[in-house]
Amino acid sequence: MVHNHLVLLPGLDGTGHLFAPLLHSPANHFTSTVVSYPCDQLLNYQQLIPRIRAVMPWDQTYTLVAESFAGPLAIQFAAAQHESVKAIVLVACFAKNPIHPLLEWARCLLKDSWLQKPIPEAFLRKYLMGEDCPSALAGAIMESIRSVRPEVLGHRIRMAMDTDVRGLLGAWNKPLLYLEGTRDKIVGKRGLEAIRAVKPEVASVQIDAPHLVLQRRPVESIAAIDKFLQNEELMNPTSQQLQGDLP
Repeated sequence: MVHNHLVLLPGLDGTGHLFAPLLHSPANHFTSTVVSYPCDQLLNYQQLIPRIRAVMPWDQTYTLVAESFAGPLAIQFAAAQHESVKAIVLVACFAKNPIHPLLEWARCLLKDSWLQKPIPEAFLRKYLMGEDCPSALAGAIMESIRSVRPEVLGHRIRMAMDTDVRGLLGAWNKPLLYLEGTRDKIVGKRGLEAIRAVKPEVASVQIDAPHLVLQRRPVESIAAIDKFLQNEELMNPTSQQLQGDLP
């Protein structure tokens, strides 16, 4: 069993609260540090990097686990902190705008006035957490999202749509894993395809989950990360690719 420390970077809500299913999973033997972002400040990715520096374990190497919005943040931080980061795990992430070109019109919806309205549970179930999401988890997800000021959510969505860190990702020369939710209606396959275009050696695992992979499938996610870190061949990140469904 590999002993490793995980630094967890949350998605759009930024609270870190939604890592609870992963942290409390009986399968989780890792030690972890959870990063959070201010819920009331309009900060760009570079301005969020100090949030990681403030909690990172300086006395050891660690694996960055980033979900969705945090993918570009993890890539930028790892480029700046290369020696400390042992590996990167990207969960339903992207290295450039993940929105399909035909949906670019959606930018016009990212107005603070529109975001002031509570996001309907039906919308979150369809696109984020899955129609079959347990009520307790659905409630926690909605509470976390609604705890963030609407203008902050809008700012983060616009940042994600304007980001492109493929250059930094292409220069990354350590282990890289991508966890893909097979029912992800937000990023879908576009995230992995764009990453694979610049990092063909990226390891990938498909998990039967919606966009919130870690919340809906914590046991499978831990198993995938564990297997990835135990694979001795990942000492040479160009030598191995872990694809396909977990048993």
